[in-house]
Amino acid sequence: MKARIGAAVILAGGLALVAGACKSTASAPKCLDPAGCNTTSDGSGGSGAGGEGGTSASGNGAMKWAEAVGDASEQHPSRITVDAKGNVVLTGFFEGTLAFKNAMLKATQYADIYVAKLEPDMRTAVWAFSIGDSNDKWGDHLIVPVKLDASGNVYVAGVVTTKIQLPGGTPVANDASARPDPFVAKLDGTTGKQIWLKTFDTKGKFATVSDLAVDAKGDVAITGRFFTGVTFDPKDSTKNIAAADMGIYVAKLSGMDGSPAWAMSMTHTGMSAEGDMGRGIAFAPNGEITMTGEFVEKLDIPGQTSLASVGQTDALIARLDGGSGKVKWTKQIGASNYDRGTALCDSGDMSGGFIVAGTFVGQSIDLGTGAFKGMDGMAEDMFVASYDAAGKPLWAQFDGNNGQQQPSGVAIDGDGNVVVVGSFSTKLTLGSSLTYPNTAAFVLKLDGPMKGAPLWAVQLGQSDFAVGRGIAADGSGDSFVTVEMRGKIAAGSKILETNGKGDLFFAESGRSDKVGDPRARGRGRLVRSCR
Repeated sequence: MKARIGAAVILAGGLALVAGACKSTASAPKCLDPAGCNTTSDGSGGSGAGGEGGTSASGNGAMKWAEAVGDASEQHPSRITVDAKGNVVLTGFFEGTLAFKNAMLKATQYADIYVAKLEPDMRTAVWAFSIGDSNDKWGDHLIVPVKLDASGNVYVAGVVTTKIQLPGGTPVANDASARPDPFVAKLDGTTGKQIWLKTFDTKGKFATVSDLAVDAKGDVAITGRFFTGVTFDPKDSTKNIAAADMGIYVAKLSGMDGSPAWAMSMTHTGMSAEGDMGRGIAFAPNGEITMTGEFVEKLDIPGQTSLASVGQTDALIARLDGGSGKVKWTKQIGASNYDRGTALCDSGDMSGGFIVAGTFVGQSIDLGTGAFKGMDGMAEDMFVASYDAAGKPLWAQFDGNNGQQQPSGVAIDGDGNVVVVGSFSTKLTLGSSLTYPNTAAFVLKLDGPMKGAPLWAVQLGQSDFAVGRGIAADGSGDSFVTVEMRGKIAAGSKILETNGKGDLFFAESGRSDKVGDPRARGRGRLVRSCR
């Protein structure tokens, strides 16, 4: 099997240089793995190459520095977020060992989840731990959402099959079926220790958590898909999803203790429920919730007219009342083939608007700003669109060249610009003219206040396979990206190459940082990532 690399790339305005490994200067390990972990004294991160800093320049999306972490097994990234001090929290799943500076995590057998908070140097672990046991067979299906609240507490979600134990907490067992049940946890941002943990019983069936959002009070909203019901509150059936149902769910939890405020479902009618998925979610400043995803055949929505898909799958956008969970309005994006909403972020201001990214296949599509026709009738093309709080389209951008263009994450920076991460094959023309015969990751920046005009696009990955997975942005214009990769990746003037089955790779560029000092990044900046 070819090597696979997970990459955390920090992009924004600067041009930078990537160079060799860095030795640890930390005095004590910060590993919090309840199952136990080793420590490394050199912090070299396995056999991956490391970055030492670089040169700051104008905003063009070039990397500032990079570092790789990993062993001969597989390490996969999922999501990323950043706090106001420039600390970064990464999630994903891995096999073998995953070594950060002075902290090494060991997977039990299959693919364990990891959660790691790194200092602004992107090497030193403030804390890190893993979740999993030898019966966990579902890691390769996981998305591991992560967000922060205003106090820097960390919220993470995923699925657990047999048991879960977080730092400072006690083990929580799943049912005997060893089927995935969703979990959501709140962690102390300083120590990484559990504040609360909630797991939700699917009675031996299946449910996922695709995304989470945190509002100004610390309350949490989650979305995903479910099969035959989810028990959010065993003592209150009104907060549960009926056992006979399948489809998309949205739930809101108290930030104080994780107790469910409400849960609602948009249920499937038909034969192909696996096409229903909630993928992105965000709070508006007034507490309302916007979600996106896709559905197939017929979707029954409480208080709304049922939606029937025009094509194989149609994209869905829904706005919910944050207090009650009642659906205020829905939008359907559909033509004759496959349409999906893949990522969503609030607009970063007080307007209540939002940005949604997604895909469509080969046909003419109209988001309310005029029709656009893709070129390749067999592969997914990309859209990125801005809407106001009532769902009125403000602008839309498309990339519909030969090959595929797939966005997987979207964020807003301090200037209101939109940053998108994803993958493409053959060609990408938004922001730049990128061509590649295989699949490469891309990062795209659009001018949010100026109708989404493309500012720049960069390609990550130079051989085999690379897919952008997650993205965050801070108030200064820096963007933080995770990439899954096999083969090589260009990082400044250096080429980083995977070792064995996978590594985890970090890089940065920033338009206003002190040259050669990655610790200067982010200090005192307003973080403008998705709520």
